[in-house]
Amino acid sequence: MKELKKIDITLLGKNYSITTDELDDKVFGAVELVNDLARKIKGKNATINEVKLSALVALQLAVELFEKKTELNLFNAQANKLLSDIKKEL
Repeated sequence: MKELKKIDITLLGKNYSITTDELDDKVFGAVELVNDLARKIKGKNATINEVKLSALVALQLAVELFEKKTELNLFNAQANKLLSDIKKEL
């Protein structure tokens, strides 16, 4: 079991202290992803409020996650088909 630790992060210009058992690199990588996406969205609409910006970041990340899950399911189906074909040949 991973050990819980407290780390300080900055998301969307606000400082947070969070408790996590994730590796620091993973958390900071995620923070960078969120902040980069927020900057990109804000760059297209400088007057966007914080709540809408947060919602759009969450939505974009959810779309990307959905796409990756769909791809993974397709790859798994293809792998299972290949394994089935190999077993038939043996």
